[in-house]
Amino acid sequence: MRPRLVAPGLLALALAACTPAPPRDAAAIEALGMQAVQTRDAGAPRTLQHWAGAAPASLNALAARELGLALAADPAQADQARRWLTQAASAGDAEAAWTLGDAQRRGGLGWTPDPATARPWFERAAAAEHPAALLALARAARNGEAQPRDPVAALALLQRASRAGSAQAMYLLSQAYAQGEGTAPDLALARHWLEQAAERHHPPAMQDWALALEDGRLGVTRDVEAAREQWREAGEERRNR
Repeated sequence: MRPRLVAPGLLALALAACTPAPPRDAAAIEALGMQAVQTRDAGAPRTLQHWAGAAPASLNALAARELGLALAADPAQADQARRWLTQAASAGDAEAAWTLGDAQRRGGLGWTPDPATARPWFERAAAAEHPAALLALARAARNGEAQPRDPVAALALLQRASRAGSAQAMYLLSQAYAQGEGTAPDLALARHWLEQAAERHHPPAMQDWALALEDGRLGVTRDVEAAREQWREAGEERRNR
């Protein structure tokens, strides 16, 4: 019996019928993205690619980003990962922009490390108050990475990253206020941001807060029992990471 030929258009329709309908919320797309990375399920990236073109306009970029992240787990797919992440970032997805910047800064996705090339992607993500992108720009200004050192700009970026919820930025902001980097020393603000970072379980901040409780640095009221408890929590946090 001769094989039956199927017209390309009918084949495309048949394949589309087997693909889940585009979701109407971001959580479903992100869940499938995590599934694609964790399980290496070949069907998940195909579904994400379909969604990137068929989802509502507001979710197209998210589907493209999740597809890019899934492909990035396989070095052989670096070119495709970059393409989808760039599509997402160009459509306004801050997480995709940060991912591209981070990859260029450290040499991921097949790129040679290049902090200067990474900067525009970080700036794009930072415009949406992306905490990790703001932190990356702050560290570049603080350390003079691919630019002159600028403690004042670093301080402003750390303030924004801290308000956006970055515990690491809070810790660095505390250090800046304590040491007078980009501003006059301010122990009250140094104490405030160190405590905020410690409450968010940032291990270095937890250790420094324990020391402050022990010896009263930064004007902290000494409390030996609280310091002992803080050391215990810091140890647990380190072991759990």
